[in-house]
Amino acid sequence: MKKLLLTLAAMLAAGTLVCHAQAATTVKVGASPTPHAEILNAAKDMLKAEGINLEIIEYSDYVQPNVALDSKDLDANYFQHKPYLDDFNAQKGTKLSSMGGVHYEPFGIYAGKCKSLKDLRRVPSWPCPKTPPTKAAPSCSCRTRASSPSRTVWA
Repeated sequence: MKKLLLTLAAMLAAGTLVCHAQAATTVKVGASPTPHAEILNAAKDMLKAEGINLEIIEYSDYVQPNVALDSKDLDANYFQHKPYLDDFNAQKGTKLSSMGGVHYEPFGIYAGKCKSLKDLRRVPSWPCPKTPPTKAAPSCSCRTRASSPSRTVWA
């Protein structure tokens, strides 16, 4: 599954970046370190075979890659889903556009007091921000209960 994801991401990155690479052989892409920069690094050799030098700039926050793209310091970035981009554009007055969808990262289960997944108890509600990007995330299906947003989680 991981190999399939890397292959698909590399193909998407190659297809997306080829559009911009016609004028220059180096393409600068901003990405979050994990997993987006890792995925781009896996695609680097495939792009090099196509005559494209991929330069990856890692960012540890979610604002700076869009700021750098808007100021033309980057040719593309790879880290966000469409609702986040739309919200960023609305709040910052930018006109950045999406060239394709980005996958969602799965959530991990961490060891604790439970010996088995069957031992997890259901927690009926959990605070959930009302921002559009968060509402769009599959991990946070917000619903209103007594006028406060919440989500069902397992603990």
